[in-house]
Amino acid sequence: MMVYIQEKPENSAVVEHEYFGNELAAIAKLESVAWPRHPICPHCKHQGPVYDLSKTRIGLKKCRRCCRQFTVRIGTAVEASHLPLHKWLQAVYLLSAGVKPISAQQLQRTLDITYKSAWLTAKRIRKRTTSPH
Repeated sequence: MMVYIQEKPENSAVVEHEYFGNELAAIAKLESVAWPRHPICPHCKHQGPVYDLSKTRIGLKKCRRCCRQFTVRIGTAVEASHLPLHKWLQAVYLLSAGVKPISAQQLQRTLDITYKSAWLTAKRIRKRTTSPH
């Protein structure tokens, strides 16, 4: 009788939360953090009920005041990125959780993305989190 022991991945904490592996859960998590009560239109700053256009595109909203469409990504480091939001959340966690900084190569291997995407992701996150001197 053989017993197989499955080793935990190096960054196993990344898998612990549902929003690290599921795009819908990632969008819901970011919306709950960014908009605790109601969505806020990034165009006119209207706070209140919005039209939900999630059937058209995941997380898409339409402001009732200015009638412009938006998502929770607008105005953030992930705004013009094609990388899924759950991979962005993993990258933020990996770059901020450790004592030592994580390299773009390690980020590439962990998230299973290209080196260019890993490097640009790390650059955007570090740019947004560093304070000006």
